[in-house]
Amino acid sequence: VKHSLQVFPPFLFISTRLILAALTLMIIQRMLKKPILPKPSEWKPLMILSLLICLGFYATQTFAMQFVASGLSAVLVFTMPIFIGVLAHYFLNERLNSQKGLGLVLGTLGLIAILWPQLQHIHMNTSLLGQILLIGSGFFWALSTVFIKKNF
Repeated sequence: VKHSLQVFPPFLFISTRLILAALTLMIIQRMLKKPILPKPSEWKPLMILSLLICLGFYATQTFAMQFVASGLSAVLVFTMPIFIGVLAHYFLNERLNSQKGLGLVLGTLGLIAILWPQLQHIHMNTSLLGQILLIGSGFFWALSTVFIKKNF
């Protein structure tokens, strides 16, 4: 993604990527003789999921990667398990036991340790903005994962 952003603007890159994926899936569905369009009852949850993944996850991740190194980007996006632990507790009624709670605390402390140097310089620079967007991307990834489990 980082290399592609040197050639393409973020949203053109995302659009191209998603259009190619959709066309590929349509071809596969056609070859398997399965319907291409979803059932009418599936449209609403699929539209919500599309917004969560395409705008929430892909758009924030791709836009933010202009400002943050690839390695740090991967770490920040993979805050997703921290968010899933909390969201699953509230939206899927999954118990947040002591092991999960400890995992959430350790994950959060690890995130703070990684971000601490930037947090000491409170002024809003583009790197910090990119990092915040990447954490947001991880949140949207988690939210879409919980949404899938709840609705499909």
